[in-house]
Amino acid sequence: MTERFANSVFERALEDPEEAVITRPVAETDGLQPEDIGVLVHLLLLSPTAQATGKDLVAMMRALGWKMSDERFAKIAKRLTAAGHLLRKSVYNATTQRPEWRYRAYRNPANNPQYTANGIDALSQVSDENRKKRGPEPGPASENREKRVSPGQSRKPLFPASGAETAKSGFPSDDVSAGQSRNPQKAGSASPPPHPPEEEDSSSPNPLTRASESLPSQRAAGPEFPREEVEAAADFLQQMRQWQAGASTARRAAPRLLRTMRAQGWPLLADMDQEHRELLEADILKNTAGAKSWTRCLPGWVDDLRRYRKPAPAAAPAAAGPDPRHLALLRAACPACDQSGWVEDDDDDAPPRRCTHPGITVDTAKERQQ
Repeated sequence: MTERFANSVFERALEDPEEAVITRPVAETDGLQPEDIGVLVHLLLLSPTAQATGKDLVAMMRALGWKMSDERFAKIAKRLTAAGHLLRKSVYNATTQRPEWRYRAYRNPANNPQYTANGIDALSQVSDENRKKRGPEPGPASENREKRVSPGQSRKPLFPASGAETAKSGFPSDDVSAGQSRNPQKAGSASPPPHPPEEEDSSSPNPLTRASESLPSQRAAGPEFPREEVEAAADFLQQMRQWQAGASTARRAAPRLLRTMRAQGWPLLADMDQEHRELLEADILKNTAGAKSWTRCLPGWVDDLRRYRKPAPAAAPAAAGPDPRHLALLRAACPACDQSGWVEDDDDDAPPRRCTHPGITVDTAKERQQ
């Protein structure tokens, strides 16, 4: 490392925030409404160097389609200030030569010096009052100071939560620290009793142990499908005629295929003949038109498998007609028709009719020909 580089100065660049992370304690802050969280997110997404008046912010939120008025925004800002997400202080404006209110948004109230300072002062005041009522406590004074809660930590009250004392605490929202959960249990409330054990047959030597051993959640669950069936399904997907899946794709899709086949009533692959395998392949690959990546589409095609229907039996072949050579013999031996097989009559207005060669068989026609 050169001396010039070693003496270089590094600093963080100012970038506009692209996201605002809301933690569970912030989302569950007691006293805040859903719209308050939305406004807080909007403030946290502003540029760190940007400044906007209340009217400007209302106009910006209206442009986003929000239902927001000046009075509504003022109430929201009041609740956010009480929760420690907004710092409010008076600043002298040299341009207007008048003081004005300045607000600064904080995601974590523990970083708001005004909020944490109010919390520490209130806690100190209540602690002093309780100490006077209880009298001096054994131990050095430093031990009592260590019990105080620092900014950003849990503010679970260490004193009885009586009505008079609670009113004197002066916390901005409730007896909760900045940035921590605002749903504490009330001091002095008893914890619920443990759930009684389930009744068991008195003949059991150890009923509690027997009950715990019989819980389904503690049993070892076996595989959904036998290994042979999974391997057969993967092998089928790799040996289809129209398209063959790769080894990894087939292993991932095999359990899905077996699950869908079972739900749709298809027989096992081990019991299928070639005709059923071709039918299964045709049903899986029935909607491949326009697909760019068959590997990505295969899970969806497998899930879209139709209900099994037994293949219809093959239609019997049509009966073969008479031999053309026999027809020629019949027509030549029959006096009622011409060489094309049409009946010869004197009625020119009647439609043409095919001759049935009455009284003439192939054998008699051969005899006449001889």
